[in-house]
Amino acid sequence: MEDPRDVSIQNSPHLRRLSDYLSRSTISDAYTAARGPLDLTADPATLPNIEMRKLSSYFQAGPRGAAPSKKGPATVHKVKGANSRITKPAKAVRLSPAGRKQVAQETIAHIPTILRSADAGSRLGYKVTKDNVGPLNSKMEECQDLSTRVIVVQGDTYDVAVALHNARDLMDHADPMPVCVLNFANAETIGGGWLRGASAQEEQLCYRSTLSETLLPRLYPMGDKECIYSPHVIIFRENEKRGYSYMWSNKRDPLPQVSVISMAAQRHPPTTEANKYLNDTDHKLTKDKMRMILRTAGHNRHQRLILGALGCGMIGHPVQEVADCWKEVLNEVEFQGFFDLIVFAIYDASNEGNYKIFHATLHEDVETDYENIE
Repeated sequence: MEDPRDVSIQNSPHLRRLSDYLSRSTISDAYTAARGPLDLTADPATLPNIEMRKLSSYFQAGPRGAAPSKKGPATVHKVKGANSRITKPAKAVRLSPAGRKQVAQETIAHIPTILRSADAGSRLGYKVTKDNVGPLNSKMEECQDLSTRVIVVQGDTYDVAVALHNARDLMDHADPMPVCVLNFANAETIGGGWLRGASAQEEQLCYRSTLSETLLPRLYPMGDKECIYSPHVIIFRENEKRGYSYMWSNKRDPLPQVSVISMAAQRHPPTTEANKYLNDTDHKLTKDKMRMILRTAGHNRHQRLILGALGCGMIGHPVQEVADCWKEVLNEVEFQGFFDLIVFAIYDASNEGNYKIFHATLHEDVETDYENIE
């Protein structure tokens, strides 16, 4: 993240606090001068003001839960009604495919209990095509004349979603809809290789939530310009580094819910030596997919989106060109006024440079005053 004292962020107190939180960056110049950068993993009681203590507690807790216990190196998380106790390791873990296969089976076994205990709407996803979701326009009721703010963070999709969920009080956000996240889906198989222990983005979403339950076999395969919209997905497990431990919840503070748009990128498009799409048709198809994602979110009244590097990584899309495509599409008149906050969550574990490219291309770039559109 850029320095939170940057003028464009400083002018928006809520964005500044969210930016500081998501990037684990500096909140107080005085604190930094005296103690160094804020460590959100520190004991909240040692932090100098209420806001910092809140942010630290949000980061360390499950959704709205208490901060980790100081009594020992591990914390036990409970799922309401699930009769399960999972110990969260003190150190980050990395599971083998066999270990993730076991996690998948545990998740499948617990989904019915999670759904019964949650106050959620329809658990089913449905296919979105050009026939049931058309272009957006400013006269639609869903258009709230919002100015869109785009930030880029390095992190896991669901971790960022939970951060937005937990920081909602700090943002004073009136949006009644859940955060909408993008799933880099397999076009033919539910959850990609999650039942085999694979570890790409879609698989990680399935290990941690009820997403797989919403992806019905009849919705596959997905066409080039189709996606699946899952209105209600419940996140109930933490990330792999935390051993997929179960999140704690109660009636007052339920588990976080998100909506998910599952879109499959084209597989292995030909590229040039300069790392560009070789064929203009592939460039156009990528932008058409992005438009379908934004139209689906807009028609369903989502104002806060978590997007990402669609197609980058194993299936070979050129990173800079994908970032440029997002920039071009987000600046199109059609999408102005619908979205308040768009976060690109770029998980760059192998340090391939995806985060730096997306940050340089998109961070704080799209900031349109809808009322001034001609």
